[in-house]
Amino acid sequence: MTSQVETMAAKLQGYKQDLGNSGMQGRRRLQAIEGMTDHITLRRIEGLGIKEGWRCFEVGCGSGSGASTTGSTVAATLTSAR
Repeated sequence: MTSQVETMAAKLQGYKQDLGNSGMQGRRRLQAIEGMTDHITLRRIEGLGIKEGWRCFEVGCGSGSGASTTGSTVAATLTSAR
C-alpha cells in the first residue's frame, strides 16, 4: 500500500508542475487527480448509504465528480460556489 501512495504522490506532484494551479490548467490538474482517485471516492460515497432526500455538503470538491454523484443520488439541485 505504501508504494501505491508514494507512486500516487509522485504523479500528483508531476501533474502540479506540468499543469499549474490556475484557470484551465488548474481544472485539468483537478480532473487528472480525479482520474486517479474517483474509484476510491465513489466507493466511499456508495458505502455511506446516502439516500434520496438527504442533505449533503461537500467541501473541497475538486472539479465536482463527487458532488455530481452525491447530487444525483439525493436528487438535489446542484449549486456551485465557483
